[in-house]
Amino acid sequence: MDEIVSEFLEEAGEMLGALNRVLEEAAAGGPADWSTAYRSVHVIRGAAGFLAMPRVERIAAAGELLFGRLGSGVLEPSETRIEAGRRIHDTLGGVLAGVRSSGAEPPGDDASLLAWLGEVVEPCA
Repeated sequence: MDEIVSEFLEEAGEMLGALNRVLEEAAAGGPADWSTAYRSVHVIRGAAGFLAMPRVERIAAAGELLFGRLGSGVLEPSETRIEAGRRIHDTLGGVLAGVRSSGAEPPGDDASLLAWLGEVVEPCA
């Protein structure tokens, strides 16, 4: 596997770990550091754009929107929004696992996920 992709996967794994911790804090009702969640998906999206991984880029961009709005207070945390964060985390993790095993972004259709995520952040549009 290309060294750059390998480094990206390592960093993305760390970012997904940080995102998971934020989501666990939020699910427990504690104060969640949404800026960490935003930064995590922002780093992943930026690198995915550079590495021509459009699925990862689109999913991470949806995460930026959600976590940015949660962090700015435009959206309040809710079970649905935390679930949206979990689905972003899990889908990114799955796609990145495919990259790790094959060296390339696996094909897939994320249209229904992205549409649902759009509905989750729609109240502030």
